[in-house]
Amino acid sequence: RIEGLPMDRLRPMHQVGEGQRVDRLRLLQPRVELAGKLRALGLSDAFGRHVFAGDEVAATKPAPDLFLAAAASLRLPPERCRVVEDSPNGVRAAVTAGMPVVGFAGSAPDPAGHAGLLAAVGAAGVAASMAEVKAWLAGEGVAFGTDER
Repeated sequence: RIEGLPMDRLRPMHQVGEGQRVDRLRLLQPRVELAGKLRALGLSDAFGRHVFAGDEVAATKPAPDLFLAAAASLRLPPERCRVVEDSPNGVRAAVTAGMPVVGFAGSAPDPAGHAGLLAAVGAAGVAASMAEVKAWLAGEGVAFGTDER
């Protein structure tokens, strides 16, 4: 068990790109804490330089700073980015950044209630499972299994 990381909720994430590569990660945690968790999960090398931490920007969610910094680092305009977010403040931040966002309610204690909350703050779609997230992303034109940017 890694403190603060819901290990039981990590397994569904593998359904998004099972057998395929996910190469960008942005989390609202201090870099040192995030690095330790990625090492413990054996994911340190999976994301390379594409890890963006909350302590690297002036303002955190609901400010868009972290999303905008990630987009700038990837040399992508915000509107070309897609966000999967499970918190209302994260959805607000993505919307403010000009990035389409799907709200993930599948890990909430009350998924239906949380879905309504995420939609109310601007999520373009709401997903209850990672398969639904993948379907939303595919509908947004995201190609899986490529490194196309």
